[in-house]
Amino acid sequence: MECFSSPGWFSISTPSILGLKSKNKLSLNRKGRSFNKDGRRCMSMSQTADESSGFSYKKLIHFALEETNTHTLLSPSPLQEKYSSFLAMDDKMELQMLSFEAPKIRLLRSLCIEGSDGMQVLDFAAFPKPEFDLPIFCANFFTTAKMNIIVLDLNPLHDIMDQEDYKEKYYKDLIPLGLKYSEISCSFYPGEGSSPASL
Repeated sequence: MECFSSPGWFSISTPSILGLKSKNKLSLNRKGRSFNKDGRRCMSMSQTADESSGFSYKKLIHFALEETNTHTLLSPSPLQEKYSSFLAMDDKMELQMLSFEAPKIRLLRSLCIEGSDGMQVLDFAAFPKPEFDLPIFCANFFTTAKMNIIVLDLNPLHDIMDQEDYKEKYYKDLIPLGLKYSEISCSFYPGEGSSPASL
């Protein structure tokens, strides 16, 4: 299995460079909830026949947002209005982004890409505010008709190679998980050539 991940894996800067055209409003066609500018659930949306017949990461996104909104106040990020939805020039691929802020979270962002051939990508990231000692969390899901790849990342805020105490704090509980699931873990350990013994 091949693993790949980067917090900026599918960042959107200039839509025209990517061959995308903007759809000025967010278009999430599934039974779920929308959020108003205060981050509160407000509006139901209808489910299309296409989504009810197949798997869609949009269902996971909406479930995660509803659950998160029960624990903290989510408010839409300024990125939401500008980059909510894009359609490829050939109309075969759609990109939808949701982005929110919360009292302890600088940016909570999901990017969902759906292609006409059943290819789907979900890129999710949570960036804490710098005053809170929390790692950046990223999750990447890639699905085609023949494969599924899932990558989970915890990116420390500080350099773990130079700050041993910081590395110990975050990795001491993760190493046993890496050992337990070593068969499915492709790149668990930090740094090149790292192993449980060297950590």
